[in-house]
Amino acid sequence: MKFFEFKQRLGLVNDVLSAVNLLVWDSRTMMPPGGVASRGQQIATLTILARQMLIADETRRLLDAAERETQHEPPDSAARRMVEQTRAAIDHHLRVPEALERRRAELRTEAQAAWIDARANNDFAQFEPLLAETFALARQLADAIGNANHPYDAMLSLFEPGETIASPTSLFTTLRAGLLPLIAQAPPPRGAILTREYPEAGQRAFGLRVAERFGYDLSRGRLDPTVHPFEISFTREDVRITTVYDCHNLAVALRGITHEAGHGIYEQGVDPVHTRTPLATDLIGLYAVGGSSFGAHESQSRLRGNHIGRSRRFWEHHYADQRDTFPDALNDVSVDDFIDAYNSVEPGPIRVRADELTYDLHLMLRVAAGARLARRQPARARPARGVERGDAARPRRAGFRRPEWGAAGHPLGGRLHRLVLHLHRRQRHGSPAVCGGGRAGHADRGRVGHRRLRAAATVADRGRLPARPPLLARRTACARHRPPARSV
Repeated sequence: MKFFEFKQRLGLVNDVLSAVNLLVWDSRTMMPPGGVASRGQQIATLTILARQMLIADETRRLLDAAERETQHEPPDSAARRMVEQTRAAIDHHLRVPEALERRRAELRTEAQAAWIDARANNDFAQFEPLLAETFALARQLADAIGNANHPYDAMLSLFEPGETIASPTSLFTTLRAGLLPLIAQAPPPRGAILTREYPEAGQRAFGLRVAERFGYDLSRGRLDPTVHPFEISFTREDVRITTVYDCHNLAVALRGITHEAGHGIYEQGVDPVHTRTPLATDLIGLYAVGGSSFGAHESQSRLRGNHIGRSRRFWEHHYADQRDTFPDALNDVSVDDFIDAYNSVEPGPIRVRADELTYDLHLMLRVAAGARLARRQPARARPARGVERGDAARPRRAGFRRPEWGAAGHPLGGRLHRLVLHLHRRQRHGSPAVCGGGRAGHADRGRVGHRRLRAAATVADRGRLPARPPLLARRTACARHRPPARSV
């Protein structure tokens, strides 16, 4: 049957994209700093190879035959879904220039390394032009995809087909109205317990035990340190998670592990019959990933990290194990006191360290900022502060402070609104395009489990970067109160 040949052909595409994922994982966990430039080229080469295989005449011939063979099957059958998703992906890539896809793929590794340096040096100016180039690339992608109402819709459709900016805007309006009074009424932060000394080895051991109890299968997974936590897979049989350690903040690594383990468990739970098929491949995003949607993926990470990992029932069962792991730090702390500390509400600019109440405000801010940039709003029409009027979480109203840019968290930190305004000033005068057409100014899409803002560095920019410390030296934050290591 031609449908079988069609699946085999798409399996090859998944193989190439799984190899891309392996290179990405290595670049963010093990790769020496000198490998950045060549790694970006390697990733770009394999990404474009997968794209070329997908849109090749042979693939389209098999797709036509598979459509005929499956046309009488139920619309929600796996076979029909595979055919429909492949057709949509080919149509998408035929609209997007290959040079644009190559550039975006090539620069992700370089940009990640540049962000790490800028963060360690507390130097937003070092990273800002790279972020601006990312906006330019993403704007070109949105223009190539096309959109009827709002350019942000094109980017949103890459995550949740059929969704538009109107949907999260309405949801966030309701959610914000309920969250802000709760945040205002929250008691003073009680997290001092978490800032005692917690050796990294104990954090890793306890975190792995928790992940396994959640259901994460270590025979098909592993945990490694990184700068910004993420989960990534190379089929359901090899699903890896990462976290960042801070010996003076117990919650950072554990929240990262429980969140990413949620992604990993979901990925490991994909039906084996879908391995290497279009149902375990984002053919539009050229990304090997399982699950029904990115939203469903994220729901599982937040289920484990928030609803379970912060709950009283969870800690009543597991706190004794944690206290035994850190007897010097926790021997005078009751389970009730620890639960209060772990669930303390303290608004801040770092999403991965956010409490359960303020976490969603970070998402609102990101979406509103991206939507505003996508609208090409004239500089003179922009709001004086915050993001879109009526459409964003207002960080000042929620009690956010403005720390230094490199404060151990997301690259945008407390200066997101300033970045938005600055880029609008640049948009007013235009900005050179990388692959033809378009002007600067749209945030690139991130990935579920890796949900990070990608940036792109030119070779000239890269040449001006300072010498980078080894990735492992920057990956462990146990030396939080010491200057970052700058040599091997």
